[in-house]
Amino acid sequence: MADDSNSLSNTIPPPPRLTGEPTVDIANQSQWNLSLFKALVLQGQFVSTANQFTAQDFDASNLPDPAASNIATAQQAANEAYIIASAALALARRNQAVIEEYGTVQISGTDTSAAVTFSEELDDADFEIIASALSTAGTPAADALIVAGITSKATTGFTLNCHTAPGSGNSVTFAWALRRAV
Repeated sequence: MADDSNSLSNTIPPPPRLTGEPTVDIANQSQWNLSLFKALVLQGQFVSTANQFTAQDFDASNLPDPAASNIATAQQAANEAYIIASAALALARRNQAVIEEYGTVQISGTDTSAAVTFSEELDDADFEIIASALSTAGTPAADALIVAGITSKATTGFTLNCHTAPGSGNSVTFAWALRRAV
């Protein structure tokens, strides 16, 4: 699967096709997980369910009748569209700001966790960490690519845990992002 990590698009990357080769499939799935993570979180292409369209928001009977419209009703419709678009832009800008910090961390050998220290201390530990395997060195165990959890959340950092140690001479690098609720 090609790495499109530096490209910006308006679509979520399609999942990889299975080849039947476990090593290739795991690598492709890991790359897709990273691409999806970048699209949804780092590039802000995620959907906030709290701000989605609901049936109560729109009533087709309130639309102006084009045959009966005049310049005043057209201007009013344009003004309302501008207000809605401005609110949508403000929301989009707020959603982009939810990622405060991101980076990578490596777990190697017989370790099943790695500590991450933030570049600056945070005001509080009320945040989420989203993480996904980014790359491997050697031939780590397949379960080493799975994030088992985030522990020891603090204002100075956190600990990322993988499901299984990569094994002697092997390592897995994980991409992570700190996200706050909007």
